[in-house]
Order: sequence, then structure tokens, then C-alpha cells
Amino acid sequence: MAMEKETLRPQAGSLRILQLCHKPPRPGRDGGCLAMDAMSSGLMALGHRVRILSACTHKHPCDAQLLDSDYVERTGFTGIPIDTRLNAVDALSSLVAGESYNIARFRTPEMLAALRTLLQRVNFDVVLIESLFMAPYLDLIREMSDALVVLRAHNVEHRIWSDLAQTTPGLTRRTYIRLLAKQLESFELGQLNAFDGILAISAEDADAFRELGCTLPIEVVPFGLDLPNHQTPHPTVFPEVFHIGAMDWEPNLRGVRWLVDEVWPLVRESVPHAVLRLAGKAFPTDFQVPEDQGVEVLGELADASTLYARPAIMAIPLLSGSGMRIKAIEGAAAALPIVSTTIGAEGLSPAPPFAIADTPREFADALIADLRCPEVAVERGQAGLAWVDAHYNNPRLVARFADFCLQQLAL
Repeated sequence: MAMEKETLRPQAGSLRILQLCHKPPRPGRDGGCLAMDAMSSGLMALGHRVRILSACTHKHPCDAQLLDSDYVERTGFTGIPIDTRLNAVDALSSLVAGESYNIARFRTPEMLAALRTLLQRVNFDVVLIESLFMAPYLDLIREMSDALVVLRAHNVEHRIWSDLAQTTPGLTRRTYIRLLAKQLESFELGQLNAFDGILAISAEDADAFRELGCTLPIEVVPFGLDLPNHQTPHPTVFPEVFHIGAMDWEPNLRGVRWLVDEVWPLVRESVPHAVLRLAGKAFPTDFQVPEDQGVEVLGELADASTLYARPAIMAIPLLSGSGMRIKAIEGAAAALPIVSTTIGAEGLSPAPPFAIADTPREFADALIADLRCPEVAVERGQAGLAWVDAHYNNPRLVARFADFCLQQLAL
């Protein structure tokens, strides 16, 4: 007997939404995971039905032991292992074919089959494609569904790679990365008007998409937090600075190297007992820290909230990238004073109450000022908490996306 499609909505005014993810939203290993999880959790809290189909890669595997049964039942979470590791033959084939290897490695027969099966079973109102990397599945979605298809753009992807190409050492590697950036740009520009709408994570990204020729409806919905779940630290700043970020993302790795090599020695000259702690997954095995400089590599933390709960100064030393810094929102929500580069605070609107510094000397001076004057740092941390509450409240932000979909569907 043929299986009938699920068509009934759970309640009037609700939406049946497929969230197609390039990595599992849980556990929250990085900012992208947190953003996807905040969206699905927020939508379900508003009464919408969410199904999650996710790619699982070597960087972001699916770990069933870390997913509670209620979450799996509510979302119908399905993870499909795909191999996105660098393959010289596939890379060369993409190069010859003139297609983006960054994108092509996410399209697999296994994911296509899982998506086809799901679309055969369920009539979705909305398909939310999380990131450009899942755009190769758009043709199948169009073939099998009349759902509203929205791209959630986590970044202007090709600009990240263009920035990396400019600072990559070695002519051969720099030339190859520049070529990858051009191929990614070609794909991204070609997809801009292929969806029914775009969900931008920042106003700056929305403006960039329009400048690149996007004529689709664009809604700006940044990452948000449920503030009652965040505790405010004791209002004292210890002589401690920390950075948290996934080190398999090149901008993070380069920013941390800049922080350790060029900024931190200046800080230690003025505050000899200051401590710098570095947290995040995928630290390279050859990552070296200077001896007797108070630098500690924590690596990946089982629970990052323990880091945010410590009285400390948060450093965001990004020198490239686009989108918004989710870790900045988390740090501000924890009432921590934050020192950031201009790029590190990019995408945050209105301007956050961070100390902004772009040279090693300026960045060091900002850290030194907070270390020496904790009262001022605490005031800035409290201002950051109020800023998050006013502008990054997750229920309000998710409701904005749901309203956008309802308007587009004329429901």
C-alpha cells in the first residue's frame, strides 16, 4: 500500500518546515550549529512543526548519544554521513569542469536519496536551506515540492575565501585558494535568485546580496538567545582573557595566531600575571604557544557555558570573514567585557558596546585597560547584556522569520 503524505498542520496558523542542514545543529560545536538549533527550537516553541535532515561530516559527525530522545522525536532528526574530506581526484575534476569544489563535495547520492524519501512522505510548507552548501539540493526540492524555499545565508561565502586568498602564504596555495574563491563566487551569484527568499544573518550581508544582484525578498534574522537560560557572572574581572572558536575555520586560526604572536606579548609586558586561555575544537597538532607567557590551550570543551560563566575578558581577534559572530552574542549575554576587531563585530547591529581595536598595539591596550580597571570592564559587560536583550532576543527574531514565511505563502 502506498504511503500517504503527511499534510495536516498541527494547529491553525502553524507551518510544517523542513530544515536542511549542512551539519548537525546539536551538539553546539560552533556558531553555525548554535544558530541552526536556535532557529529550530524557536520555531517549535511557537507551535510550528520542524523536521531536520542533516549532513554529517568528519568535522561534524552525528553522535546519537548526544541527542536526547525528545529532540529526535520532535524533529524527526535524520543524519546522513557524507565524506567532505579533500580528495585530489574530485578537486581536479571540479577544477576541469569549472564547478565549485567547496559546494560539489556536499552533494551525495545518499543525501539525495534521504531527501527524496522525506519529500515523498511529507508535504512541507517551507524548506529552510541552511547555508549555500546545501543549495545543490534545490533542483530535487523544486521537482518534488511546491514549498516555499528559503536560503539561510550564514555568510557571503565567496568573500571569506577571497579574504583568505589575500593572506595565504605560498604562491601555489594562494593561487589555488583564489581559484576556489572565484568558482564559489560564480556559484553563489548564480544561486542568488534561485530561491523564494533569503534569510540574511546581518544587515550588512543583506546589503551585500542586493549589491550582488539579488532581487528576492530578503529578511534579516540574526542569531538570538533565550536570555533566561544565561546566568550573569559575578561582577569581578580576573586577570584572564579567553578566546573560543572552532580552529578548523581558517579565519579563527589566523586570528588566534595574531593574538598569541603579536598582541599577547604586549599585554604581558604591562600585566605580567595575565592569563590567556584558548578554547575550541580542532586545534592543529603543531599549534605552538610561547613558554612562560601565560597561554593555555584548553581545546574543545564539553560545555562551553562553563567558560562564559568565568569572570574574564573575551577576545575576538578576527581579521577576515563575514556574517555575524555568534560567540560575540553569547559573550555579551554573559555580561562579559569584549575586546574585538572591527571585523569581529561586523554584522552586529546596532553597534555593540565592545572595545574595538584593529592593530596589535590597540588591541593590547584595550585588554590592558580592562585587566587594570575591572570596574569599567564590568560596566561595559552589563551594557552588553542589555544590548543582547534589546536586539537579539531569540523568540522575537524567530517569530520574524515565521511571519516572513506566512506573508510569502499568503497564509
